Amino acid sequence: MRFSKSAIFFFAFIEGLVVMSVEFLGAKVIAPFYGTSLQVWTSVIGITMLALALGYYLGGKFSTHKNPKTILFRIIFLGSILLLLIPILSTKIILLFSSNSIYVGSIVSSILLLLPAICCFGMMNPVLIGNAGKGIEDAGNSTGIVYAASTLGAVFSVLFLGFFIIPNFGISSPIYLLTSFLGIILIAMSRKKGEKKFVFVSAALGLAMLVLGMVSTFTFSKTKTVFKMHKILYETEGLLGQVTVIDHYHGDHHKMLYVNGISQTNEDIKTGISNGLYVHRISVTSSFKPAGSNALILGMGGGSLVKEFIDLKFNVDVCELDERMPLVSKKFFGLDTSKVTISIDDARHFINTTSKKYDIIVFDIALGEIQPSHLFTTEAFQELKRLLKDNQSFVFFHYTDRGKKLLASRSICKTLESAGYVVKEFIPKPGLEDDKVFVALITPPDMKKFIPGRQNKCCEKFGSRDLLVGLKPVNTSEAFILTDDLPQLDILNKETSIYYRNQTIKELLLKRMTGVNF
Repeated sequence: MRFSKSAIFFFAFIEGLVVMSVEFLGAKVIAPFYGTSLQVWTSVIGITMLALALGYYLGGKFSTHKNPKTILFRIIFLGSILLLLIPILSTKIILLFSSNSIYVGSIVSSILLLLPAICCFGMMNPVLIGNAGKGIEDAGNSTGIVYAASTLGAVFSVLFLGFFIIPNFGISSPIYLLTSFLGIILIAMSRKKGEKKFVFVSAALGLAMLVLGMVSTFTFSKTKTVFKMHKILYETEGLLGQVTVIDHYHGDHHKMLYVNGISQTNEDIKTGISNGLYVHRISVTSSFKPAGSNALILGMGGGSLVKEFIDLKFNVDVCELDERMPLVSKKFFGLDTSKVTISIDDARHFINTTSKKYDIIVFDIALGEIQPSHLFTTEAFQELKRLLKDNQSFVFFHYTDRGKKLLASRSICKTLESAGYVVKEFIPKPGLEDDKVFVALITPPDMKKFIPGRQNKCCEKFGSRDLLVGLKPVNTSEAFILTDDLPQLDILNKETSIYYRNQTIKELLLKRMTGVNF
């Protein structure tokens, strides 16, 4: 029994769509636990390739079966069940191996969650190819049709998921929707009455899971108390990861923003003031600039730095990649978004396309623990010069570097120097240490001018003198120059990424053990 060309195209398209969906959504499923670092994506892509290899091999074995339609039916049915299990079992499986390193944990989690479903659907193409042509003379044409259709399905999956489904419906709901769609295909393929009834039950289960997923997606903003010390105010999945806002009641009452389980914003609830000293260090230094100065902040988070710049009466522009952040900063962190111009854009693209000049530019940008390597290259910093109003325009960046030799932050500094900047590091007062903060200018900074001209009210409790002890040169002797052709920041940042991801895994594991749903 041979397949028609239209049937081959349809099922090959479905195979590509499902395989790419599982890989794409699977990576997002494990992101809140293991992040989106180079190591995690390497694990996901590697396991996907292994699963496809196994699927192609097994599919070749089944391609000579006398009833290929029955084989195809069983593959889709089994794959649908395995697909449905991914969001159901993900937390249990990930936490089971969370005590291991990020390498072991991400690889094992990918094997257990993604490999079975991808392997199963990977069997489809060999079965289709083996039962497509009339003979060896038609094999090339049949193979071309199968892989062209499969690739088109993968392209459709990436574009549809990335631009529409994930931003609007999160991660779990699309999996339930895909399972339901496959159940409908199985019903259409069924011819025996008993078989139809059996498949209808599985499709109904998929539809029920879809409804549950949609309900959970559309009620993410409902406040819920999950432990006496924490209250989740907002939680949603999206293309750029899981975003969560939590009220913490232990010790000082503060509100925190998390991206993939990594803290991005930490503010005192009573005062609305950031608990991150780097925010105040940058704003106090910037207060030397007069009111009306143009300031650009690359990265928004909860808007702590944006609020302080508004207090300083700067004209503030913000470039933020995640379209959820303006809502989060306004609703949960009290930012008046009407007083700031927000562009939803990639920061590198914004730098390359804007024509505005700035007195202050701040790199306050990260996705969880990951720094976007394409922003910290010689070429990017050279293009940034076009945006500087004069040679004394400030360029700030802060960096949490847990590497033994601090090579990540030092390499950014060396890269800035290679692009023609003079870079200095702020000297923190003992007891007021925080993320390393650096300032870069085209001409050497005048130390006398680093006395703030206008005291920012957010920093009064620290004292501007304490925040600005002094500046020192950066030792870049062993550091690297980062370029577009060789962006090594992901590798240099590996120790820091693993440190914070392991801290997050431990915290998540502890909260799961104590009943906290986070």
